[in-house]
Amino acid sequence: MKEFDIEFMRRVVDLYYSTVDDDHPEGVMAEVARQMGITRAKVHKILITMDVIDSPLHRDIVELKDKGYDMEDIARVLGVSRPTVVINLPYEKVIYGSEVKSPEAMRVQDFRRRERIFMKGEVRRPTDLEIQLLWFQKTHPELFEDNGGKKREKSGPSAPEEDISMLMPFFSEEESRLFAVRPDVMRLHIELRESFTEDQIMILKEYGGVRYGTSISRDVLVHEEMPLHNLHYVIQVLFGFLNYHLHDFQLPEEVLERITDSKAANWLKLMGVLFKDPLRNPDLDFWDDDYNGGSVRKYMRGKYTGPYVYCTPHESYQKCRESARHIRVGGKSVNDVRIMFETNPFDLLERIPVGEILSASGNLKDSDGTEYEIDPLEFTCFDEYMSEETDCIKEVRGRRFDEFGSQPFVCAASRELLYHYDYGDGWEFSITASYDVSDLLSSGRVTEHRIREAVKDICMLNRPVLLAADGYPLVEDVGGALGYTEFLNAVNGHPSSFFEYNDPESALAWGQSLGWKAAVPEKSLL
Repeated sequence: MKEFDIEFMRRVVDLYYSTVDDDHPEGVMAEVARQMGITRAKVHKILITMDVIDSPLHRDIVELKDKGYDMEDIARVLGVSRPTVVINLPYEKVIYGSEVKSPEAMRVQDFRRRERIFMKGEVRRPTDLEIQLLWFQKTHPELFEDNGGKKREKSGPSAPEEDISMLMPFFSEEESRLFAVRPDVMRLHIELRESFTEDQIMILKEYGGVRYGTSISRDVLVHEEMPLHNLHYVIQVLFGFLNYHLHDFQLPEEVLERITDSKAANWLKLMGVLFKDPLRNPDLDFWDDDYNGGSVRKYMRGKYTGPYVYCTPHESYQKCRESARHIRVGGKSVNDVRIMFETNPFDLLERIPVGEILSASGNLKDSDGTEYEIDPLEFTCFDEYMSEETDCIKEVRGRRFDEFGSQPFVCAASRELLYHYDYGDGWEFSITASYDVSDLLSSGRVTEHRIREAVKDICMLNRPVLLAADGYPLVEDVGGALGYTEFLNAVNGHPSSFFEYNDPESALAWGQSLGWKAAVPEKSLL
């Protein structure tokens, strides 16, 4: 062993077993540490190494370590401290003086190699397409003159300087090979959608931690392949909820009317493409309600950590189309459909990746530095939208509904999605997407290093990253947005008859019992 030889470690084990009795069935590590002249943490680490003790946390840490994650990454994944990770990893099993490195040492060396490549921040090598473009610019300079007639400067042999504010893939080929997923990330701005009065906005700013806007918001980087249902858990954690109530994702009303031409028949054709089956059992909206105790945050963290393999039969295209054959809408409008079913007929399928359904805004740059605006949302009516979907739908028609892996690709349907949670309190959030983070950079809310680190975390850990937050967390069962501002007032000594707890101590104790604290979430939240 690097620090203790095997005989010393065996003596630690024997002494530990001698401390086991009816009163101490798990032994007394502190006594072992005292007699052996080492720390309790080292006793724990030796017992882990010698397979004397075990725990679910230890197994999780070892599993992540075997996948190549370093200790900081593991700590973020499991929501524990770095020292906790250290004492739950066994000592390296190597022979003194040996030139043969242990698997653990090789994993560390491999991670350090990835770090060196990544943190150099070198300009990436040009892709094959960029090489062709550079050659074309060089051989046909007359085609690349600006408006003043002056030719652009000739491009050098390397790719243009990286613009970190544009969230398009910016890794070199060598970097890309080192990560578990491709860096296809997008920024989501998620904001509480509420018409606050001036007095309520003042309360949010004075007592609710809001500094940059007039509502509570979060900016988060996610992988484009994250399904909406996984995004639901991200929102729950970002805003301090505990997944107590039902939720849904929907299109804004004006988009719904445009994409269906306000016709119920067109809505029916989009069932299984965009919309859920309204004849489904409403209990199925909690189909993965598999929480069995323990940390709620850890449970939800597992729900939004990739890879994103999502399959529930009642959301498959084939199953929805089978159900659609039993629905008759005649010449009804979409407004008529609202009252026909027990469940909302316009709930979006949550198997759909956020990068497909949500149209991201922002400016991008060509390889020569020319900026252009992204605006893929071009449809103006049902026929235009379906003309894009037809080929995708044909690919999956005729297959059995239990073959969930084959679903139609969904074309971007909206620049905004609405997320509803707790129909009693009536929380509503607006979700917009972008590839541009220049506003966060210019305001100093994030740094270029933070952006690059965030994209790296998504690629290595398959997990979203919180970039910026405005406002304190919300609270379950507080009475919606109005109740929340009254709660903030009560906590700060301004009670009202609307809120149940009329003194600061009881109001704060109630909020803390639901996980609330007067602090803006930090980047480590996710």
